[in-house]
Amino acid sequence: MYSLSFGKEGLLTSHLAWHVRLGYHLSKFQELYSALLELSHREGKLSLKGGVKYQWNTRASNLWAQAEGNFALSDKIALVLGYRRRMMGEPFGLSDEMDFEGLYAGISVKL
Repeated sequence: MYSLSFGKEGLLTSHLAWHVRLGYHLSKFQELYSALLELSHREGKLSLKGGVKYQWNTRASNLWAQAEGNFALSDKIALVLGYRRRMMGEPFGLSDEMDFEGLYAGISVKL
């Protein structure tokens, strides 16, 4: 499996950032292209991000949307709440089929 991506990020304001990435993924079974656009806002212990990812190859395409919030309890632990959904298109195979869709909540721990 091989992956290659190019990205760029920057600040719109002191608390609002953007991120763009173009990617290429080649595995034994298929090749896949992707484009990601994401905005994130960070203020104090709260961070919010939202974005869309478009994936395509010669057989199919799909569009994903995701929003996520994190509230830091410490430097290494945060509460997480988010939502992820495939907005259009079909899954590409096992990797898309295993991607979670819907509302999620949890705890993030940085090692």
